[in-house]
Amino acid sequence: MAAPTAYRQANPFTPMFGRVPAYMAGREQIIDDMVLAFENDDSDPNLCSVFYGARGTGKTALLAYLSYRAQQEGWITANVTASEGMLEDILQRLNESAAHLIEKPASRRVNSVGIAHVGSMSWENIDVEFEGANWRTKMNALFAQLEATDTGVLIAVDEVDVSFAQMTELVTTYQH
Repeated sequence: MAAPTAYRQANPFTPMFGRVPAYMAGREQIIDDMVLAFENDDSDPNLCSVFYGARGTGKTALLAYLSYRAQQEGWITANVTASEGMLEDILQRLNESAAHLIEKPASRRVNSVGIAHVGSMSWENIDVEFEGANWRTKMNALFAQLEATDTGVLIAVDEVDVSFAQMTELVTTYQH
């Protein structure tokens, strides 16, 4: 007769970098406040929050979880890290998240033409309306489209560094 196999349960407090734990221990009040903010109008002060603490205390997991909950409430989200290319990453992630709500003009231009055996041509998709526009202009255009759908936007930035120029641009752009 074989020995019985011991039941083993995974430790819910084991760090799982990049994954949200099954239970956000000790974060119930923050989560409740934020979910209530997602459900309320845009004047809720919790909508502009900063979470800080020592490494490994679950800040990144909390941001990921709150983004998930915001999506459940119909918000579009962008989770990024404060690093080079952050602003463009925010724009791309928001456009991906909002693809079902916004219209993108389908525009193409010829990228190359060849006359090998029969001939060839390649196309490039472009955004004619905002080609050459800066980040703020593109974001404002996205927000204008989303305003018509009454959709909230959550931008979650991890590893914030106040000396990072793109972080400063993000904050100064939207404090007005």
